[in-house]
Amino acid sequence: MFYRHNDGVNLHLQVWREQQVLVKSDAVLRKDSPLFIGGPPWKDGRLIFVLFLERK
Repeated sequence: MFYRHNDGVNLHLQVWREQQVLVKSDAVLRKDSPLFIGGPPWKDGRLIFVLFLERK
């Protein structure tokens, strides 16, 4: 879910596993300022999710 913010987009993030919320967080995503989210272990490393704003 997201809402427009003066300097970017306000994100309300939730990470779920089946019927349980594992993490809740709010963040403002701004141009030229990516949001990095550490994910679960994967193979010999860890997944990292990167969110950034881009205009069409």
